[in-house]
Amino acid sequence: MKHDMNHAERDADWTAMEVCIPLVREGNEDAARQFASRLGPLARTFFRERGLPAADAEDLAVTSITEIVFKLGQFETGNFTGWVFQILRHLLADQFRRRPPLIPLEERDLEVPMVEPGGNGVLDEAGHAALHEHLAALSEPERLVLLLRHGREALPFEELGHELGVKPGAARVRYFRTREKLETRLRQDPRMKAALSRSLPSQP
Repeated sequence: MKHDMNHAERDADWTAMEVCIPLVREGNEDAARQFASRLGPLARTFFRERGLPAADAEDLAVTSITEIVFKLGQFETGNFTGWVFQILRHLLADQFRRRPPLIPLEERDLEVPMVEPGGNGVLDEAGHAALHEHLAALSEPERLVLLLRHGREALPFEELGHELGVKPGAARVRYFRTREKLETRLRQDPRMKAALSRSLPSQP
């Protein structure tokens, strides 16, 4: 019964989005917000079911909304659902192509850093020590951004911005800059390279 209800809710979301299309094309902001509110959860679920961590799935869902709204003018008639899923699949493929070999912050709890999906488990003692040394080398504001985004709270960008006293867009930029800084240092650390070489599956 619950499955049937969820299926009906998804159908209602797709129908509501199709109704919004002409208004979104005309620049109606209310329709655009309604369209985004329906599309966002569907896109996020799509990406999560295909292996993306929660934070990355949320980020890519936001990108998907922008991409699909921008391309609505290209959709004329036909299978709207199939058209959207085609765009989502392309965005997901691009995400995996761009992803670096190390994503140490994909789990919510920084106390248990994990290797990229497909690996065999947590980092060894040396890799764990390397992660925490590089975390400690960050400034207090940088550590706070990562803690709020990837700690047990796992705040979305809107709430992260509220906690930091900045707009969500500024919070997003601050988070990605800090994450890139940490990941760059980790990729250069021999201890982390050794830990990953033991954890990641060998290529056939």
